[in-house]
Amino acid sequence: MNRLRKNQFLARGFHAIVRGALQRDFHRVLALAPEGLPGPLEGPVLVCLTHSSWWDLMLGEWLSSEVLQWDSYAAMDERQLRRYEFMRHLGVIGVDRASALGARKFLQRGVAVLAGQKRALWLTAQGAMLASDARPIRLYGGIAALARLLPDCRILPVAFQYEFWSERKPEALVAFGESLKPDLEIGRKELTLLLEKRLEETADLLDVARRSRDAARFHVLMQGAAETHPVYDFGRRIAARSRGQQIDLSHGAVVTPPRQDPPSSGRGRF
Repeated sequence: MNRLRKNQFLARGFHAIVRGALQRDFHRVLALAPEGLPGPLEGPVLVCLTHSSWWDLMLGEWLSSEVLQWDSYAAMDERQLRRYEFMRHLGVIGVDRASALGARKFLQRGVAVLAGQKRALWLTAQGAMLASDARPIRLYGGIAALARLLPDCRILPVAFQYEFWSERKPEALVAFGESLKPDLEIGRKELTLLLEKRLEETADLLDVARRSRDAARFHVLMQGAAETHPVYDFGRRIAARSRGQQIDLSHGAVVTPPRQDPPSSGRGRF
């Protein structure tokens, strides 16, 4: 049975674990938010999320708790959730897409979590892990069906990507799209098509920014460690300190910028 109330003690402990994992395994968490980062919750929000990695819901948990300061819940495939039963105590509800009964239970649980509440429910509505550049984006209809049961909710498209730039560890990239209020005058299929279009637009904006490799286009939400190897970097710190110098351990700090007019061929060029 899914628990609709979180165990706050376990949730705080889990958040500390997630924060430590992000700091350990990523160089930075960067957010693309043309309209600014989302503000405090004023009512229920359905987060319509791309799904390309195991990290997605972990990153969503950190964003909710530490950056957005939202009271958030999440949905996970019921078969997977049975492998991680403790996550039910963290506000994760199961989705059994194999039966009509499972779909009805998901809608009931979603309404019970969100109705009349200032809460967010994070949904990987693609239903499977797919390449971040897979197009067109197709969504299951559950998110639209749930939105139609919550007339005061908003839907926020969010895209994630993970990319190696100039450091040993990858960048975690997130894009917040423009939220929308579901139009109850249109049917579930039409609303699903609208959500697919809005999420694909958000993912495409993130993809363009990712390929630019320009961190100035992003908000830096977390700065992890820049390192080559702990022993080697320790020696570099000691050597710099002995000379009274500061040292930037990041690889990108000393990369020669490219010429502004690179030739089409590398011949005759050093």
